[in-house]
Amino acid sequence: DILNNTFEDQYYRGIHCDNLPYVQVNRNTVSSTTSYSSYTGIYLEYCDNGIEVLYNRINLTTGYYGLYLNYCDGSSSNRGLIGNNFISITGGSGTCKGIYTYRTNYQNFYYNSVNITRSGTSNICFHQYYSSYTDNYQLQNNSFTNYGGGYCIRIEDISCLNISDYHNFYTTGSYIGNWNGSNTSALTNWQSSSLKDPNSVSVDPIYMSSTNLHTCSAGLNGAGYPVTQLTDDIDGQTRDIFTPDIGADEFSGTISLNFPTDTTI
Repeated sequence: DILNNTFEDQYYRGIHCDNLPYVQVNRNTVSSTTSYSSYTGIYLEYCDNGIEVLYNRINLTTGYYGLYLNYCDGSSSNRGLIGNNFISITGGSGTCKGIYTYRTNYQNFYYNSVNITRSGTSNICFHQYYSSYTDNYQLQNNSFTNYGGGYCIRIEDISCLNISDYHNFYTTGSYIGNWNGSNTSALTNWQSSSLKDPNSVSVDPIYMSSTNLHTCSAGLNGAGYPVTQLTDDIDGQTRDIFTPDIGADEFSGTISLNFPTDTTI
């Protein structure tokens, strides 16, 4: 397992796991300013049976993938769990993907905050690509925001989603998503094309910064739906048992400021 580490400025990949069943990649910080354009923050390959990728903070100034799952297969009784992660891609140029999956099966993606600010209409927060079989994904309570003009979500295999709901999809671009090769311009278009996400929203989360994905956005507060596998957030704060917040950060609807420590005039 790879737990509680800091990885800085590796050239090719921050973390690379190959053929490690049940691997846990939790509570790590990965950042890089590498010149390698295909850099990947966390890369899992042939890692099967109940993997965990939880509570990680990934920040790429350059590079291609935040989190890449390649041929990682769970099962109906041993699903993978990817949750409570901050993933930011904030600089550089060229195409990038926040979360990218390839021929990966039986995975749950819960409470992730993925933020892309790199300019480019081909950049995607969550991209499921190619499968020769049903992927059995469950997506819930994720915040996918693309300030660079790209997509929030792209699904190539229309049978892959068992569940997709209670997300935040926000982009400054023309298209929130792409469903089976067809662009969807607004949340309502995505809902009618995919027949998913009836309770999802599209709001600007107004993060603390492009890499600090804490928020106090009223549109995300209490807008999620509880999942039993994750009862706290990326900081260890307990989630509301009935109406949790969307994204990796659980927060109160109000904040307290100490004057003048927390204020600037």
